[in-house]
Order: sequence, then structure tokens, then C-alpha cells
Amino acid sequence: MNRTSDLYQFLYGKQTIDLVNRSYFSDPKWNTTIVTPSDLEKVVLNARDMFVHAHHGRGVLNVSHFQMNYRKPLETCFTYNGQWKQKDLTPIMSNEDDTLVLYVDINQDHYAFTSLTAGMSLCIHPPDEPFDTKTPCTSLSPGHAYEVKLSVHDYTYLPDPYNSYQSMDCTTATKSSLKKILKYFYHYSYRGCLMECLTDKILEECGCITEHEIQNASSNYCSVTQREGCVSSVRNKFNTDTLYASNISGLCYCPRPCSNVLYDQDLSASFFPADSLIDYLKAGNFATGLEDARSNLMMIKISFKSLMLTHISHVPDVTLDDLVSRMGGLMGFYIGASVLTLLEVVDVIIRSVSTIIASYFSVEIVNNKVKPELNKTTVKDGMPNKS
Repeated sequence: MNRTSDLYQFLYGKQTIDLVNRSYFSDPKWNTTIVTPSDLEKVVLNARDMFVHAHHGRGVLNVSHFQMNYRKPLETCFTYNGQWKQKDLTPIMSNEDDTLVLYVDINQDHYAFTSLTAGMSLCIHPPDEPFDTKTPCTSLSPGHAYEVKLSVHDYTYLPDPYNSYQSMDCTTATKSSLKKILKYFYHYSYRGCLMECLTDKILEECGCITEHEIQNASSNYCSVTQREGCVSSVRNKFNTDTLYASNISGLCYCPRPCSNVLYDQDLSASFFPADSLIDYLKAGNFATGLEDARSNLMMIKISFKSLMLTHISHVPDVTLDDLVSRMGGLMGFYIGASVLTLLEVVDVIIRSVSTIIASYFSVEIVNNKVKPELNKTTVKDGMPNKS
């Protein structure tokens, strides 16, 4: 690349921004300097440069099987089976022997500016979901042969009022019913919805897009001044706001599905290549020697550990039926206890009244028996005598 070109100076400034003057991009020349994806393709490594050889099962892959995207600004990625922009989703592995094998050359001698590490990142995600900086990735370094065994975990979370996914609400609606929300993707995903929302926000406030946003033929690409000013500001604010579930609804309508698929990786590594392989690599013009090979080449094997799918569902500790039955039981207990107590009180009152009445009538009967005997007493000769 011509070191006097604006593109070179832009990339140099981006890579060395912490080392150079912070006002580097305030130069008026950047107002008219536009960086497009086609410009970047001229300076980045392409699939033909990186993939020395690739095969899936018994089928050999070519560069057309790898689609170049941008995980973040100026970070190129090559996606295999990235079907999130296609209508039909087909499985790429149907048995345990289906293995994806990649021989990668990182071309370390072409690294520029202030690259601190040498290697690549491996990001594995569902095919109907685009990747971004939040997609979990594994860093791989040259000089190793990696074997990646995948386990698939399907999670189902609980919506409001439980909100079992990081205390955030989710929707039980199917992805097929949610896809009408999106404009650019055939398959609905939460990340895809956020990417569309961010693209719309940048278009609305800046009037242009960069290589990282969703590409639209009718959109203009930003100048360097717009990239470093408006676009960077909108993107940083959006990323900060979307960290909190309460803020997302105020930015865009992106329901989070209550189901999610994650891939757990078991990674093992060994040195690559072996000494005995050097002659073959030299004959194929893949490396000039062992040192060159271990500085640039790596082998990656990706397969499933098993064809078993682990489904993990969140269930409430107390369901509505449990709550109603418990409340009914407690109400029955307390009502039963209250009625029993009331009956006991009534019984005591009745017994007390009965006792009082019985005592009263017994006194009257005694008095009635005494009075007739007194009436039979007569007086004779001044002395009372009984007749």
C-alpha cells in the first residue's frame, strides 16, 4: 500500500491513536476522505490468502464458501455457513464423523502498524444469528493443531413476572412470528434486531454508514470525520444504553426470545506442524521452513462431541396452581379453625346458660315444697302445733 495514500494514513492513525496526537483526525482533509468496504478489501487478507485448505466431511471447500463480514469496525471476519441472510437453514453436520477441517495461514509477515498479538479468533454461533463483539470467541495462535468439540445447549427462560434471564423480560413468541419486525434479515434474532436498530440510528443522526453496519445499497458511506465523530459517538452511546434492559425499549423494539442456543467448546491443542511434514509444506510452497510454518500456520478441526442436544428449562419454584392450592389449604385451615373455635364458644355459652337456668328452676322447686308445710302449722294454747 502506498504510505502516502489517505487510506494508509487513516489505518495508521486508527492503529496508533494512543501514540500520536489526539487531534490527528481533526485535519480538514478527513472531511472528504471516505473509506468503503471495497477500499478495505484491497488491504486486508482475503479468504484465498488465509485458508490454505479446507474440507467439510469429504467435500473440499473453496473461497466462495466463506463470506467476509465485520465483527466491529476494521475487524474482518470470514464466516462459514453464515446463513442469517439466507431464507433456508440447513444443518451442516448430521453425524459425529462430519468434521470441518481448516488449514489457516495468518500471514504474520503482512501484519502492519501496532498489532500486539498474532493469531485469530474462532467464533461459533447459531447460523440464524449474526455475530458481533458480544459473541463468545476463542483466541488461537499459530504453530498449533486445535481440536474443537462442540456441545449444544438449548436454554428456555421464564418471562415476566419471573424474568429468569438476568432479571430481564423475554417473549415466548416464535422467531417466525417475530421476523416481520426486521427489515434486513430473514430470520429473527435479538442481536440482529439490535444491529438493525443501530444502523437506523446511525443513518438517522449521521446520514451515512460504515463497513460495520448493515449494508444498504441506497446508503452513503461516512467520511473519516463522520466515522470518528458522529458515528463513534452514536455507537458508544448505543452500546452503553443497551447494557440495561430498561433502556432498550426506549431505543428500539427488540423483544428478547425466551429461548437461546449456546455452544460449549472443549478445546485441545498440540504443536503443528510435525517435523516430518516440513518437506511437504515446502514442496507445496506453504512455508519456507519449520520456523516459518510455526509462525504462520495452524490447523483447526471442529466437530460435535455427540449428537445429543441438552435442553435446560427454567421452571418456577411456585406455579399459579401451587399458589392457589396453598392459599386454598391455608384458607381452609384458618376458616376451619375459626369455625371450630366459634362452635366451641357457642357450646360454652349454651352450656353456661343451661346451667344458670337449671340452677334457677331448682331453687324455685325447693321453695314451692317448703311453703305448703308452713301453711299447715297451727297455733294452739299459745304454742305452735302441727296438725
